[in-house]
Amino acid sequence: MVEKPSSLGRHCYRKNGTYYFYFSAGNSAKNKVATTIHPSKPFTDALYKPLISENSHDTQPFYAHAFTDDDGQSYLFYGGWNRAIVVKIDEDMFSIVGDFSNHPL
Repeated sequence: MVEKPSSLGRHCYRKNGTYYFYFSAGNSAKNKVATTIHPSKPFTDALYKPLISENSHDTQPFYAHAFTDDDGQSYLFYGGWNRAIVVKIDEDMFSIVGDFSNHPL
């Protein structure tokens, strides 16, 4: 069962045959990720805990968005309170690798 998403920042991303649904949950105070093999099938909570916790790195974790660069490295972007945060994510699309980069807007 996947926690009910808030209205802030839902994003679905497909990579290697899996759909990853990134969403704000818990009164929009955390980012979570759920997966499925097809968007018409039920999504399963990938971690059973937040991907990004509340008020992480001087911002609330709103508007999560995954991106894979031409070199194959994937990133997670999120932001709020006039900040954008970027962090590398592993091939599994939900393991954080490296440091968070904080960009005031």
